[in-house]
Amino acid sequence: MGANDKVAATFYDPASGESEYVPTVEFARGAYIYDRTTLGVITAKQAQAEFNRMIAKVRAEAKAEALEEAVNELGAWGTECIPAARALSVRANQYRVGSE
Repeated sequence: MGANDKVAATFYDPASGESEYVPTVEFARGAYIYDRTTLGVITAKQAQAEFNRMIAKVRAEAKAEALEEAVNELGAWGTECIPAARALSVRANQYRVGSE
């Protein structure tokens, strides 16, 4: 799924058919915690920690993707941008590794 597909999926609520629906992170966190704790398998604190790890991973992947797009743009500007592109590429890889 590409970045545009992810954005389109974020702005569509199949239940209501609204194309501008965007749930908040807090709403999603509450729903996740409720779902994970309903059966009593884990505590709310454990469920919140799981959700927070997932959000951190998604944010790290988004940062890496943005840096990779910047690297691609810098590559089109010529050789004077190669050091900056390399630095951004290294940082993108750090985000990718950190999100695994």
